[in-house]
Amino acid sequence: MDNVILRAEEEGDGSDILFLYRRVFGENFPDMKRAANLLRSYGFAERGLSFVARDEGGELLGSVRYTKLECMCEGSFAWEDGFMLGPLSVRTDIRGLGLGRSLVERSLREVPRGIRVITIGDPGYFVPFGFSVLSFDHLRIRGEVRPLSVMEYGEGVAGGVVRGIRGSGEGENSDADIF
Repeated sequence: MDNVILRAEEEGDGSDILFLYRRVFGENFPDMKRAANLLRSYGFAERGLSFVARDEGGELLGSVRYTKLECMCEGSFAWEDGFMLGPLSVRTDIRGLGLGRSLVERSLREVPRGIRVITIGDPGYFVPFGFSVLSFDHLRIRGEVRPLSVMEYGEGVAGGVVRGIRGSGEGENSDADIF
């Protein structure tokens, strides 16, 4: 897409992003029965990783957000820092033009090496970015996930099957287990 400005999310972007979410996901967003929305409620958007796309006139075209979380891997009893990618949203009238891909690629470049990123979504979309699907056999999941998949990404992340994910932040539900 021509003349699109990708930049880190700023404090003043919040109301435009919420408006976009409701246009894309429906007026009831966020539906707290969904595991991803429940997890995101535990913290706030990470400013250094969350990005927006705007046209030259300043209109919001898309957004990707990250929320801080913690992961525990099989064989470990320590929680590790991580992030949840999502929601990823692009205005419906311009989907399929590569803007979502640009937002994900740009944001993943900012993730510190050795930090896990978890997302809930369509593997057909996220696997090409380097995400791998986590087995539901290893996760206790509270909230609806299917037909989507839980996936992880992490350059330089130490091995181990993720067996626990919890919110970590200052939101109303911070430090509560989700998976």
